Amino acid sequence: MNDTIVIFDRIRENRRLLRKEDFAVLVNKSVNQTLSRTILTSGLTFLTVLVLFLMGGQVLRAFSFALVVGDCGRNVLQFWYCCAFGCLLASFQRQD
Repeated sequence: MNDTIVIFDRIRENRRLLRKEDFAVLVNKSVNQTLSRTILTSGLTFLTVLVLFLMGGQVLRAFSFALVVGDCGRNVLQFWYCCAFGCLLASFQRQD
């Protein structure tokens, strides 16, 4: 959720700076600008949960497995949802 907020904030900042750009190009630039931060944050979260899965014992194994799967899915889907929702919202605003 935090990365989605960061991406939308970067889109808002870039709309002021890059007024002439097409919105889809602007969204792509915004995602690329935040991608390195997201990879670092998600990678560290993944490593922490993976260590918990491997060394946490039998009690924590199912819980940490769910966190590993959820973290991987979240990273992939947040960019897709964020970009698609932003472009869809912009297309509705242009029609009005």
